[in-house]
Amino acid sequence: MKWIKKFEAYEDPIFLAHVKKPVEVRINIEAIEHVIDRMSRHGYQTKVSATGVKSLIPNISKDDIKMTIEKGIEELTIALMQDRFSIYDNNGNFARFVFRDLESFLNIVCELEPGDNNFALVVVTVMKDVNFRIGKDQFVVVVGGKTVKSGYWNPIKNDVEA
Repeated sequence: MKWIKKFEAYEDPIFLAHVKKPVEVRINIEAIEHVIDRMSRHGYQTKVSATGVKSLIPNISKDDIKMTIEKGIEELTIALMQDRFSIYDNNGNFARFVFRDLESFLNIVCELEPGDNNFALVVVTVMKDVNFRIGKDQFVVVVGGKTVKSGYWNPIKNDVEA
């Protein structure tokens, strides 16, 4: 095998080119029935329309969920590309992760399912709670104010470890 070069000979890669085409990541937000029930878990707000019609809306609205996810979706995408997060757990199931909003205290538990041309972000449950319990070593995307970070949850530090 003297004709095979050692791997060390290829340590210095040669630059070829920049890719200038933008990458588009499409994510559809879906929810299971349980989420609809949980959206009203913290009560309702009365909303009055421009015509004076009163309606009750859940304290956690679809817009709240969408805004929290939008704040952290870029961080989640970067974590996926950097291999800091896998959409599968050790058993081959979809890994659950949490979007945690420090301002509204909204916690969104999700799974990310791959599709042909996009991902489906499936919301499993939602809750507004300052003391929302996150499992040890669960992946969390923390948003709020100017803070956007992600990593695996450390309950002793009550924060993520990058």
